[in-house]
Amino acid sequence: MSSNPQSVTLTREGPIGIVRMEREHGNAINDALVESLVATLAEAESDPAIRGVLFTAGGKIFSPGLDPQELARLDRDAMERFMRRFSAAVLTLYTFPKPVVAVLHGHALAGGCVFALCADWRLLRRGAATGLNEVKVGVPLPFGVALIVREIVPKNRLTEVALLGRNYTDEAHFVGTYPFVSYQFPLFQAAIEGISDHNVFEGRNSSVGERSMLGVVQQVAKDIGNVDVGTLATFDHMFAGIRASLKSAAQRSIDVAERNLDNQLAIRLLKALFLVKYVESF
Repeated sequence: MSSNPQSVTLTREGPIGIVRMEREHGNAINDALVESLVATLAEAESDPAIRGVLFTAGGKIFSPGLDPQELARLDRDAMERFMRRFSAAVLTLYTFPKPVVAVLHGHALAGGCVFALCADWRLLRRGAATGLNEVKVGVPLPFGVALIVREIVPKNRLTEVALLGRNYTDEAHFVGTYPFVSYQFPLFQAAIEGISDHNVFEGRNSSVGERSMLGVVQQVAKDIGNVDVGTLATFDHMFAGIRASLKSAAQRSIDVAERNLDNQLAIRLLKALFLVKYVESF
């Protein structure tokens, strides 16, 4: 267990360390939780037997954000000290050297959403919501948190997340983007930007601005329009939308594979890998 089990606990299941927020008031973030989280993460980092962390919470929700009841009692200096400690905890989580998966069994809002964004991967339970809803009432993001949000959130979603405070739920978002999965849009945008930066498009198509992501998405949706309801558009479908604009030398390996391989899965994987190899984070 961590040194402060009332706020955050650390348990071990094989090579996985389970960091669990266990505070009353729905895991609302106060000074004790921040201090305990930093100490627990340090414990998990120093344990060589822990290869990765599952970040979760007890109770009905993940976290509603900062605890207004406690923070309302702080004077200006005390609030400034708390916000520095909160920002330091966020940075500790964001820079944690081992893989972190945040399991959001309930709502993760405001500061709780910030914690979740700092994980490498997030799993959101059906019906749960996540978002930076504090910006709707004029509460600004701390400078350090704003930098992390800008780094993590896809550029095409940054305005609605950081300025409009939109909340997301898995089911509603799935319906709105079907037959695509939401991660595909920013990933494909990053791919075509990388392809353009590496001069892989043919001359007149060399500008990213001339590559219509919307056009590709519409064409993919049409191409799979006759498949069974519930079928998702896999990422390799995106390749067909830009293929005609790519230099022939760049896609030669795919041409060879299509002529010589009978394994369609291998060909599809090759197309997906062609796209992501130009994404800087891969």
